[in-house]
Amino acid sequence: MTTRTYAAGMGWLTSERTVRGTAVIQDRSYTRTNGGRLSSVSSPFAGESWDYGYDARQRLVSATHVGSPADDQAFTYDTLGRLTFNSRLGEYTYGTAQPHAVRTAGANAYTYDANGNMLSGGGRTMRWNAENRLAQVWSAEGTATFGYDGDGRRVVMSDGAGVHHFVGDDYEVRDVNVPGQTEVTKYLSLGGVLVARKVGNELRWVHTDHQGSTNVETDAGGAVV
Repeated sequence: MTTRTYAAGMGWLTSERTVRGTAVIQDRSYTRTNGGRLSSVSSPFAGESWDYGYDARQRLVSATHVGSPADDQAFTYDTLGRLTFNSRLGEYTYGTAQPHAVRTAGANAYTYDANGNMLSGGGRTMRWNAENRLAQVWSAEGTATFGYDGDGRRVVMSDGAGVHHFVGDDYEVRDVNVPGQTEVTKYLSLGGVLVARKVGNELRWVHTDHQGSTNVETDAGGAVV
């Protein structure tokens, strides 16, 4: 069971707690600045507590990982609001022709086409179709290829694991690289929010964080998977 609380008036999420009997699956509380920026995430689970700092223009300048200072990050910006330094990567530089496109970030270099689509960076090379949708990605891990329907929705992706077919928003069919094996995933939503997914015959409940991202999954019996 998941219980959430919200701030009176503003409606901001202030806490969420998921339990199965006496077992606590997730337990986080949130604080925010007067402007609504997230200022802290607190949790009894290791690695989940963070403090955040902002400058006068409400830009993130620090992310402090409580109990793990090696993960702390600091950020600086120029007068245009562009990120110029990330303590984890180093300095950022930009070109004059595309002033908001990052050219370098620490040791990483990036290139773009005339439409602003990234062509290379972070050890990857990208190709885009005529409608500026990602068509192919090459990296040391392999190649991924994407296909779209007439409405621009992604309907197929092939990679080293097999071929994935996407049917609307609710189904994914994966032909794995083993003859005769197909895996079907069904996504279950409530009010537009993903609450569960069924992989083959296995049901997995999805528990999200304050951003709606999946934080943990549990099986039909409530055990963390």
